[in-house]
Parts: sequence; structure tokens; C-alpha cells
Amino acid sequence: MSLFLIAAIRRDRRGEVSHVHWGKVDPETNTWLEEPSDAPVEDVIGALDSGDDVYTLHLVDGMAVPPGRPVIRKVLANGTETIQGAPASPEDVDQRGLEDLPEF
Repeated sequence: MSLFLIAAIRRDRRGEVSHVHWGKVDPETNTWLEEPSDAPVEDVIGALDSGDDVYTLHLVDGMAVPPGRPVIRKVLANGTETIQGAPASPEDVDQRGLEDLPEF
């Protein structure tokens, strides 16, 4: 199982996430295992299907803060799949999610 962090998102004309800027991270050292790159949302769904963990990455004053909420699959009414941030738990109400990421 791998850990991926999403640093930015792109939305389609309906406002759904269509692309991400993301990369694989070493959770022991908090370093990128691969340079972050742009990818279609289908790649994120594939990672989730493979059992990988996907979280959001937020910067405050240029510094990364602890990962935000997990990213989960979202199925639209027409059957198309995209992603969304997991709901905040009561103890993590201040934790940032996918909706808080910058857009590219």
C-alpha cells in the first residue's frame, strides 16, 4: 500500500474534480518518492481501488502541514466517478480537505 498526496485540483465545467497535481510520498521521511505531477482523476480512483491511501496536502506560509482529510470516491448520478474529501470527523473538524486545495 502506498501513500499519495494531492496538492492541487482542476475542476470540470460542472465543478467536479477532473485532474489532480499529486505524487507518491514516503510516510517515514515525509519526502516525495516521485516528483508531483498532473494526472486525471481516474488515476486517483485506480490508486484507491488498489488500496492506496490518498490525502490532501496543504501549505501554510509555504510550509506543508500534516496531511488533510482522506480522499474518497464519488459516484455522480450519471455513473461517472470522481473524488471528494472524506467528511470531517468530530475530532478533526479543523482538518482541511479537498475543497480547500488550490486549483490549477
